[in-house]
Amino acid sequence: MYAGIDIGGTTVGVAILGESDEVLFYEKIDTDRSYDPEKIELDICRAVERGLFVLGRDKIESIGIGVPGIVSKNRDRVIACTNLDWKDIAFGRILAEKFGSNVSLYNDASSAGYGEFKLGAMKHSPNSVLMTLGTGLGGGIIRDSHIYEGANGAASELGHMTVGDNFYTCGCGRVGCLETFASGTALVKYTNKVFMEQNQSFRVGSAREVFDLCTQGDEIGVQAVDRFTRYLAIGIVNVIATIDPEKIVLGGGLSLSGDIYLEKLKEYVMEWRYFKEIPPPVIELSRLGEKAGVLGAALLGRDAISS
Repeated sequence: MYAGIDIGGTTVGVAILGESDEVLFYEKIDTDRSYDPEKIELDICRAVERGLFVLGRDKIESIGIGVPGIVSKNRDRVIACTNLDWKDIAFGRILAEKFGSNVSLYNDASSAGYGEFKLGAMKHSPNSVLMTLGTGLGGGIIRDSHIYEGANGAASELGHMTVGDNFYTCGCGRVGCLETFASGTALVKYTNKVFMEQNQSFRVGSAREVFDLCTQGDEIGVQAVDRFTRYLAIGIVNVIATIDPEKIVLGGGLSLSGDIYLEKLKEYVMEWRYFKEIPPPVIELSRLGEKAGVLGAALLGRDAISS
């Protein structure tokens, strides 16, 4: 058996997989609000212990951990993780000592991309990209059947490609990042900005509310979703021009509303893409949903000890 961990800003996913990649145990726990690395690792230890108890087992061969940031090349340190305010943090020692397992760290979006490649919508697509649409926008790049991380492990930060001027600053400190146009945060901020400019007191609190307004035919909701879709298409066109993938999969929480914007997104991409003489990539929604990251981390951890 082998385990996968997906650390997020609000929750941590924990899964134990069997030898045939079947999910034997899955649990979500709250991320410690202090973001203290040791407390989070101890919480993960307890979750894995619960899983082993339920399964009547006591051995985990490997543990793969996805974190929302850049990890060291030897996969035992988090170099930078803005969302958790971690810099040069050793992580995994407690888990390794507790379970006698090989522990390895990966970028969370790369883990999710690998999960979709091995078990989900990107299966049989050795050159493909996962774009995770949630509070922000992440990316997992699969190149020749392997995760592509670049020279320093930062290659998949698709949400931070610059696509234009914007009215607010990204969490990274820059202006114009794709995730400030095409994410849940972006949808809410833009929609409320338009309401305020039109002297309306109504405000939205989530991307789901914006999508609901759009489906109801509300003018501002339709405008906000179209803006989101156009900028997401710009990002995808840039990915196509740079990577030339055969498939692009949309994951994350906003992919659950994909039926609202997917067809229009494809139209924009078909219109704006370069080299119309070659086939465009297939664009579709994730099949693994919220489990893509935890499954991919588990598979990467397993592959690390078998390679």
